[in-house]
Amino acid sequence: MLDEVLVNPTFPNADFWFSDAGVVAELKCLSQNYFSRESFRASLSGKYRSWVDRRLVPPLGPGKTTVNLADLPVQCANEVLNLLKRKLETSTLRKANRQIRKTQEHFNAKGATGLLLLVNDGNLALPPNMVRTLVARSLKNQYRCINTIIHFSVNEQVRVPGVNMPTLFWAQWSFGDRRKVDQDFLEQLRSAWFAHHSAIVEGGIYEIIPKNDHDPLETMQFSRSVV
Repeated sequence: MLDEVLVNPTFPNADFWFSDAGVVAELKCLSQNYFSRESFRASLSGKYRSWVDRRLVPPLGPGKTTVNLADLPVQCANEVLNLLKRKLETSTLRKANRQIRKTQEHFNAKGATGLLLLVNDGNLALPPNMVRTLVARSLKNQYRCINTIIHFSVNEQVRVPGVNMPTLFWAQWSFGDRRKVDQDFLEQLRSAWFAHHSAIVEGGIYEIIPKNDHDPLETMQFSRSVV
């Protein structure tokens, strides 16, 4: 599994071109915690004030500054998700889609599939299950050069009920009717990643494999606080 390296590219290129597998891959890091930015906090505060004005939610009590998304009415929760979706599209998906497309064109490989490697390295506002919701909404009708997404963590550990050890996550997603990245290639990538990290992390790492209807992403939360 070797990728061809571009030297001094003159276009916005993707990070990896696996010619043998016909896969163009771009790595993006979610490193900026949205909730730490004053502009984003201000947008959320403005949203809440508009909901109070529309009598969708009660005013916040004295000293209360945080609201759980799950406690909001559906209409309000969707407005927050749309705000997060736009942030993710602007910072990540739009750029990755263009880089994959330009690299496919450069190598005359328009039949290649596009893989987005999306690593969370500090954006604690977006737990894995929320990222899945956001990218599913975004990829429904756009960003067609992204065929499959692998979402994972390297430094950010998650808490999982029933697991009493530091845990990293790795999730693979494809959406709608778009062609998927070859599964054998993805399995090689996953196996190599876990083998590498198990060798350098003291005590190894815990690998979660979904079984039946159990979805571990729904219960994963980052070990650090989002605020």
